[in-house]
Amino acid sequence: MERTTHISTDDDSTMHSTQDRPSQQVHHHQDISSNLHNKKKKKTNESLDDFNSDEDNDGDNKTYQEKVWELTNKRKVNSTSTISSIRAGPNARLRVPLCRMVPMPIVCPALKGDITKLEADFFNGYRDGDRVFYISATDSKGNFQFVDDEVRASWSPNWAQANALFESQLDTDLSLTSYKNKMFFIWDGNHRYFAWRNYIDRVYTEDYECHVFVDSIILAPEPDDIPSLLTAMHDINK
Repeated sequence: MERTTHISTDDDSTMHSTQDRPSQQVHHHQDISSNLHNKKKKKTNESLDDFNSDEDNDGDNKTYQEKVWELTNKRKVNSTSTISSIRAGPNARLRVPLCRMVPMPIVCPALKGDITKLEADFFNGYRDGDRVFYISATDSKGNFQFVDDEVRASWSPNWAQANALFESQLDTDLSLTSYKNKMFFIWDGNHRYFAWRNYIDRVYTEDYECHVFVDSIILAPEPDDIPSLLTAMHDINK
């Protein structure tokens, strides 16, 4: 019987080399992916460890929750001090009829979904103790807007009556007479303004009692105050 001997050729060698190569490439890519994943995981853990550490940059021992409270309280203090510093005097808090207000989209563009929800919440009318409106007699560029014939023409008879009562109230306080026949621009309360004003004009047009005066704080910002004031308004709405 003849023995058959397999003779290796260059083609066979090439074939085996080619067959082995894909396996080597797969392992190579797996190693790269594994290294990248480990590096990313390590970096993420280092960031979390820095924040979760019981020792802060000053060497004080603080828990995670204490750091969160500290940051939150710091922002509140900054917002509160900003607003307090630009309040228009000691008598800056008063009730202002909605018809004397002008919304300012620069602060917070009105979203239809939010307005619809606020309209539904206004079903029973204005609630005493609700959040105050932050307003000013000038817009973000320092411009006034007077109560002119065009503004009056947009009012219903009940809004005109509410405005007349407001003007008489301004006459009783010398510190407020400068606001006579001036509109107020809204820094905080734009969504509520749109929702409540729309609802009143649509549902309660004939009901004078529903043409509400809302609790407001008048601000007197200078041009340099605008950036910090906008930041404070965003903090309030968080």
